[in-house]
Amino acid sequence: MEEYQRSYFNQFTSSYISLGKYKKVDIKIILDTNLTHNDLAIYLAILYGASYKPNFFQKISSEIIYSLTGIIQANQTKSIKKLEKYGYIEVLRDRY
Repeated sequence: MEEYQRSYFNQFTSSYISLGKYKKVDIKIILDTNLTHNDLAIYLAILYGASYKPNFFQKISSEIIYSLTGIIQANQTKSIKKLEKYGYIEVLRDRY
């Protein structure tokens, strides 16, 4: 059986595995009827832009998400809140 090194993101969610330049997505998020197509698009854009280096947190700007999905910032915010509510992502907010 082939082994994969778990990514840093995986330590929080235990659902994602970094496979070099490819990332596996847990089927639960795809089948979750509480999420819209926009929510899934935002999630995949965040996953695409996420860093997997230990102890490194990367900010992903709304401009990057917009360029990947075409979804405006107001709708991005709604989707991010919903993804956080259902436990698919963890948002780390700045102190400032």
